[in-house]
Amino acid sequence: AREMAVDYLELDLQRTKDGVLIALHDDDLRRTTNIAEVFPGREMDTVDKFTFAELQSLDAGSWFNVRFPERARASFNKNVRILRLEEVINIAEGGLHKPGLYIETKSARRFPGVEKQLVEILTARGWVRPLRAPIPARVIFQSFEPDSLALLKALAPQVPAVLLIDETMIRQDGWEALLTKAKQVGVGIGTWGYQW
Repeated sequence: AREMAVDYLELDLQRTKDGVLIALHDDDLRRTTNIAEVFPGREMDTVDKFTFAELQSLDAGSWFNVRFPERARASFNKNVRILRLEEVINIAEGGLHKPGLYIETKSARRFPGVEKQLVEILTARGWVRPLRAPIPARVIFQSFEPDSLALLKALAPQVPAVLLIDETMIRQDGWEALLTKAKQVGVGIGTWGYQW
């Protein structure tokens, strides 16, 4: 994606039991790893129940070739591992093209303090800086959790943020309330799509 000159690399951010920020979409590891084989009986455990070292023992690539044989690649093999946030940053910085990062704080309530940790890492790496001029953002935050976006806004007000919504939120809160929340914590609203 980086070498195709995409504007942003999108990742869902979670934290391991020992405090490492990782890029992983699912709350558990059943769909995209061999968790049942490596840690039988722990298949239903969420990511925060595993150390980073434990996660590194998992095969996070082979599943794709099995599920999507028409798009299979030899590089999606048993050597693919779950990435730390810093490794995603390295990818973004490492090529001819320099995409931004579009980061979702995933299930942020499970990870108290994740917003502070995220902003500290991005600041240390030079990705979050004081706003000097109206230039495209290198980082955009997104979350389904307004409280997480509020914390990010307090820590890094110069970084744009998007409130993600789904059908449940629309039914519970309604459009007007969601738009009001989005205005308070970010620059916009985004949806994950209706029933795939």
